[in-house]
Amino acid sequence: MASTESNDHEITVTQAQALARAFRERNPRAERAGHFGRRAIEKLLAHPGCEGIRIYHGAHPDGRAALVMVGVDARNKDLVDGPVLDEHKPCPPNCDAGSPLNS
Repeated sequence: MASTESNDHEITVTQAQALARAFRERNPRAERAGHFGRRAIEKLLAHPGCEGIRIYHGAHPDGRAALVMVGVDARNKDLVDGPVLDEHKPCPPNCDAGSPLNS
């Protein structure tokens, strides 16, 4: 599978709001989002050969949501020999109450 570099992945705020709302309606008790800091993301992207990021949805043994983030190379392969991230800051409680994606 080829790299997705030609795809800018950008959508409108209205589209993002609809997606977030649909998720909340289907999963009313689930986390709404997770935050990763810039330094962690830059470390992931700095790994040799990293062309992008893949995010896996997971769950910790205690039931907390996990967002597992890993670098991806140009051949669409996970770079598991580099940094792998989790331990995001969950929303709630770490939410932007004024964001249209959170309403």
